[in-house]
Amino acid sequence: MKRLLAPYLGRYGLRVLVSFVCVLVLAGSTAGYAWMSGPLLHFLTSGDPEGLGPVVRLLPGFDPATVDRQQVLLAVPAALLLLGVAKGIAYFVQFVQMGMVAQLVVRDLREALFARLVELAPQDLAESRTGDLLTRFGADLTAVEHGLHTAVPAWLRDGVQVIALLALCFLLDWRLSLLAFGVLPLAALPLSRLGKRLKRVAKQGQRSVGRLAELVHETVAGIRVVQAYGMAERAQRRFDEENRRWLALQRKSLRSRGLASPAMELLAVGGIAVALAFALRQVGEGALLSADLLSFLATVALLLQPAKNLGKVGGAFLQAVASAERIFEVIDTRPTLVDRPGARPIDGVREAIRFEGVTFRHGDRTVLDRFDFALRRGEVVALVGPSGAGKTTVANLLNRVAEPDGGRITIDGVDLRDVALASLREQVAVVPQEVLLFDDTVRANVAYGLEASDEEIRAALRAAHALDFVEALPSGLDTVVGERGSSLSGGQRQRLAIARAILRDAP
Repeated sequence: MKRLLAPYLGRYGLRVLVSFVCVLVLAGSTAGYAWMSGPLLHFLTSGDPEGLGPVVRLLPGFDPATVDRQQVLLAVPAALLLLGVAKGIAYFVQFVQMGMVAQLVVRDLREALFARLVELAPQDLAESRTGDLLTRFGADLTAVEHGLHTAVPAWLRDGVQVIALLALCFLLDWRLSLLAFGVLPLAALPLSRLGKRLKRVAKQGQRSVGRLAELVHETVAGIRVVQAYGMAERAQRRFDEENRRWLALQRKSLRSRGLASPAMELLAVGGIAVALAFALRQVGEGALLSADLLSFLATVALLLQPAKNLGKVGGAFLQAVASAERIFEVIDTRPTLVDRPGARPIDGVREAIRFEGVTFRHGDRTVLDRFDFALRRGEVVALVGPSGAGKTTVANLLNRVAEPDGGRITIDGVDLRDVALASLREQVAVVPQEVLLFDDTVRANVAYGLEASDEEIRAALRAAHALDFVEALPSGLDTVVGERGSSLSGGQRQRLAIARAILRDAP
C-alpha cells in the first residue's frame, strides 16, 4: 500500500489534498453535531441557559446573558442545517475525488502491468500461467480499485471522525473517556493477528481465482482435443474441485471479516456501559443530566458507527493489499533480455550471420553444444533434424527471444548482444510453428506493425497463395478472422502468417 501511496497517489496530490480537506470538514461537522446537542437538550428540557453560552456565541447577534427559548428554537436548527449542508458537500467532493484517484491509479497500474508483460521474454513467462496473469488484470486490479475507492477513503474519513470524536470526549470528561475507551488498546494484538490471517487468505483466494481462469482458458483453447478425447467430464471435475477450494477460502475470509466489526462494537459498548454506570452514580437522585454529560453521550453515540465501519472495510483494504502485491510481482519481474549499454542499431546483413561455439541449455538438458553455423547473405538454408535437435532454438537465438549460455552469434562480426533489440527484430520476419492471428481484420493481421497500402497487402497475399480465399471471404480484407484466427482453416492461417512475413520484407 505504501508503494501505491507514494508513486501513484503522489501524481494526483491536488485531488488527494482536496479529499483530505473534505474529510476534515466531515469530521468537524460530526463533532459539531455532538458538541451542540448536549447544551441544546439541556436548555430545552430545563430552560437553564447554563452551558449554552459556547453554542450561542457562534450565532451572530445572540447574547448568552439575554438568550431566550424562542431565539434558540429558531437559530439552532439553522445552525444544524448549515452543518448538514457542509457535511453533505464535503462527502460528495471527497467521494468523487477519491473515486477518480482510484480510477487513475488503476489505469496507471494496468498500463505498467501490460508494459512489463510485453517486455518479458518467453522464458520469463515460462513458469506463469496465462489464467493467473489474466487474473492480475481482472480480479486483482478490481480489488485494488475497490480498496482505493472504498476502503482507503473510509479509513481516512472514519478514522479522522473517530479521532475528532475521541478528542471531544476527553475534552468533555477525561475520566469517563478513560473508562469508556481504555479497553480498546487491548484489541490491538488480536486484531493485528486477524489482519495477517485475512491478508494470507485473500492472497490464496486470488491465486485460486487465477487457477480457475487458467482452467477455463486451457479448456476453451483446447476444446477440440477435450471433446475429441471425451475428456469433458474430467475437465468439469478439475474445475469443480478448484471451485470448491476457492469457496473454502471465501468461507474462511468471511468468518474472519465478520468477526472484526462485532468484536470492535462489543469492546466499545462494554466500555461505554462501564462509563455510563459511573456517570449515573455521580448524578444525584432526581437531578437532570448536565450539558457536558449529554454532549458526551451524544458524542459516543456518533462515534460507534465510524468505529464499526473501520472494522468492516478492513477486509477490503487487506484484499487490496494482497492484490497489489500480486500485481507488483509481475511489474517487478526483470526482463532477462535487455539492451546492453551502448547497444547500437544495425541495417541489414552485408556478409553473414554466424553462430560461433554456441551452447544452449534448457533446464538440465543441453540443446546446442558448441554449435557452429554460418548463413551468408543470399543463401537459403534449411535446418533438418529430429524433434528436440534444436532447430527452433536456433531461430529463437537469432531473433534474441532466448540468449545462448555460451559462445556468440554475430551479424557481420557484431555480437547480437551489442545490437539494439528493436533494431535486430526489425531485420527479421518470422512465421512461427504455431501460427498466431489476432482477433482483427485480414488487413490488420497481414500488415501487423506496418503502414501498407491495399495493393502491397494484396501482393503479399498473392505471393503466399492466399489472395483467392481472402477475396472469397464475406468482407474481403475487412473480414475479422476471430480469436487466434478461429474462423479460418489451419492452412489459411498459415498462409496469412506467410503473407505477413513477405510484406515485412526483412533482410
